[in-house]
Amino acid sequence: MSNITEAEIIDQIKQSLKERNSDTPDEDVKTMNELCEALDMTDKAARRHVKAMIRSGDVEVVWVRRRNMIGVSNKVPAYRYMTS
Repeated sequence: MSNITEAEIIDQIKQSLKERNSDTPDEDVKTMNELCEALDMTDKAARRHVKAMIRSGDVEVVWVRRRNMIGVSNKVPAYRYMTS
């Protein structure tokens, strides 16, 4: 059995997580809360617009990991604009 260090195990886990989420880089997507904050819109107004854009095919829904306010990481829906 080979001697693998804890640091090597941690590096492997980090790499695995990066590869698993590599199809949804953070700079390409925003959650509904992030959109509301960036656009200075209410949740209701932003959702109405995003729903219409999803129906028209301009926006797709992807899942990303985000930490909530108590530090727990969860998968949440996020939205990506589809470039032509």
